[in-house]
Amino acid sequence: MHSLPVDEVLAQLVTDLARHDRVILEAPPGAGKSTQVPLALLKELEGRIIMLEPRRLAARSLARYLAARLGEKPGETVGYRTRTDSAVGPATRLEIVTEGILVRRLQQDPELAGVSLVIFDEFHERNLFGDLALALILDVQEGLRDDLKILVMSATLDGERLKAFLSPCASLKSEGRSFPVEVRYQAPKANQPWVGLCESVVLNALAGEPGSMLVFLPGGGEIRRLAERLEGRLPADVSLYPLYGDLDKALQDAAIAPPAQGQRKLVLATPIAETSLTIEGVRVVVDSGWCRRPVLDSATGMSQLKLCRISQASATQRAGRAGRLAPGIAIRLWGESQQQSLVVQTPAEIMEADLGPLALELALWGIAQPAELRWLDLPPPRPWRDAQTLLDQLDAVQGGKITAAGKAMGRLGCHPRLAHMLTRVASEASASLKEACLLAALLEERDPMGHWDSDLASRLSALGQHPIRRQAERYQRQLKGQGGAAWSLGAILSLAYPERIAQQVAPGRYRLAMGRGAVLAEGDRLWGSPWLVVAQMSGDKGDALIRQAAPVDEADWRALHQRHIQWQPRLDWAGERLVAVEEERYGALVLASRPLPKLDQSERTKALCDWLRRQGSDALPWDEQCRQWQTRVQCAARWLPEQPWPVVDDASLLAELENWLGPYLGNITSKQALAKVDLFAALQSLLPWPLPSVLASQLPTRLEVPTGQQFALEYREEEPPVLSVPIQALYGQLASPTICEGRVTVTCALLSPARRPLQVTRDLAGFWAGSYGEVRKEMRGRYPKHEWPEDPANAKPTRFTKKRQQSESQ
Repeated sequence: MHSLPVDEVLAQLVTDLARHDRVILEAPPGAGKSTQVPLALLKELEGRIIMLEPRRLAARSLARYLAARLGEKPGETVGYRTRTDSAVGPATRLEIVTEGILVRRLQQDPELAGVSLVIFDEFHERNLFGDLALALILDVQEGLRDDLKILVMSATLDGERLKAFLSPCASLKSEGRSFPVEVRYQAPKANQPWVGLCESVVLNALAGEPGSMLVFLPGGGEIRRLAERLEGRLPADVSLYPLYGDLDKALQDAAIAPPAQGQRKLVLATPIAETSLTIEGVRVVVDSGWCRRPVLDSATGMSQLKLCRISQASATQRAGRAGRLAPGIAIRLWGESQQQSLVVQTPAEIMEADLGPLALELALWGIAQPAELRWLDLPPPRPWRDAQTLLDQLDAVQGGKITAAGKAMGRLGCHPRLAHMLTRVASEASASLKEACLLAALLEERDPMGHWDSDLASRLSALGQHPIRRQAERYQRQLKGQGGAAWSLGAILSLAYPERIAQQVAPGRYRLAMGRGAVLAEGDRLWGSPWLVVAQMSGDKGDALIRQAAPVDEADWRALHQRHIQWQPRLDWAGERLVAVEEERYGALVLASRPLPKLDQSERTKALCDWLRRQGSDALPWDEQCRQWQTRVQCAARWLPEQPWPVVDDASLLAELENWLGPYLGNITSKQALAKVDLFAALQSLLPWPLPSVLASQLPTRLEVPTGQQFALEYREEEPPVLSVPIQALYGQLASPTICEGRVTVTCALLSPARRPLQVTRDLAGFWAGSYGEVRKEMRGRYPKHEWPEDPANAKPTRFTKKRQQSESQ
């Protein structure tokens, strides 16, 4: 077999793995890292190798290719394992797995007995479970298996950042082998549909260019639409093949197979074809510029694939597919001016996605907080908090510990919402298991019926032989039913969406247990239902529109969620006076209430905190000092991340009111007394020693300038602080002031004698040498009593007028 660029670094890679526990290999597409490295390491290492591939198709096709290189079939020396199929045998030493499979293996066998090396391929894709798998593997390596080796491979990496994260480690870089690719831009005309543009570009390129073609589209729906438009219009030597994740395996294999003699291929693909797969003969790439990424969808409470513009890195990857074997052409269906407006790198999924599945896996691992593990990007605080709340509602955790129900949910391998629903039905209402599995499979997918009537029961009955039924059958095979009870569809759905149980408050209008309002479209067949469970809704502001729901009897949902129904004291204001009642509540839903004559101090504090949460952060007695303190701490978390700064955004402060504000509430009985609470002292109590002194020294509230005066620093979110200072006070200063051990340069707002801004800059030297001259021309006539030197960079700073300076010097 001909050599590939990565072959030149294989010897060094083997040496580095012998000397280091962690190695990074950066190699661009075409270098051969996925095909050459695993087999080379099999010859050198004892034990088994697990190789992580983000996509099922890539795992399966790579296993077939590597096995063929050995003259074998998958399941012998080389095998693979994905969620839907596997080929692994007792002699398998190299097992190629998808991310969820690796996490499941770790949960079952944390020591990875018999495994000597774990390879993370295509790590730049930064999928949620890829990041999780690396965090768990590092934990295993540091705590259980100091002999376990880790190899991280990628086409594009933030190399220095990854090296710092994995330190101590070795790092290697291989050059790629690709041919020149001519990039063309063709933006749509005004009001031109994307499918029409794509159709004309494809047909013109097939007529004018040799070789096969690869077209990148965001999803299966777009692929089918374009395929329909092209039907019967292709040259005789061109065969069309779709390629996407849910496609039948035989059709996937046909799409990536070499074309027949004398034939060309037109492959319509999702981003599945960006990396890891080689489609022989591709000379032309047509890039729609779109993809679908998993993003937390407030409509469904789970990650959904959202249509997004691709990144510059993805555009480069896609174009490179045209130059793997010969010079090629990449046609981008957007204007050249738009290229620089694309984000540089695709955001890591962990920063945007639903963290419920991640939280369940960490609970199974015995981890209460993400910071207990090492992450390239720590899960964001608010989505993490929401995920923990969800697990508590689903009875997966209690007191921060995984429950027996949570362990059963983890074994199922689907979203915690659906896992809770399925495991509860299987153990208590097996007569409804088939319906529950079908419902779970339906909820996992985008709505196959579109935005029609909200009734989920009508959707289930209309599915017919839809592919969704295959996933439902897989769930049924995984579960063993116990208990012969039958539950209504609404009761079943409430197990997946306990916070979306909804009470009718007016015709067609509902209040959800999560606190939000929602409405049914007029004429909806569920109109008039006193109780609903909402699976999907739309609208970010005001009342949401209910898209998918099922009716439920109050007695049925109460029986299933009794643990979360509680009698709680509640305070409210009757004029200036606080009055107490006790309410039976399920989340934000008030089911019953009764007068409460007296509250003890702890109950009063909790009730007052609950009242403040209902009113929102504006009910707290904020002033500018408190808001600046809050912003300083948020800035400190970004600029001094090595310190354990608390999360102090409004939502987090409200969530923890009892802990930091409760001790200051005392015997509050009136609004006047609440307004006098020392909020600043309460906020400061959030900082453990020595953070108060760190905050004061590294993010000061005032800065001294060369004249001896001190001026206030104004802190702003996501920006450097601003120092508003008379321009004369900074004469002679070439460097702008800094804070945070010199890490942050302060923005200087240079003021006129009338305290109006003349210039806002972080580059004093540049200002003195540049636009200061124009400022001087205008200001010296308007304020002749003040100094306006020709050479401010070498002038003496002053706080006085010319006359005052003369008197001071005498």
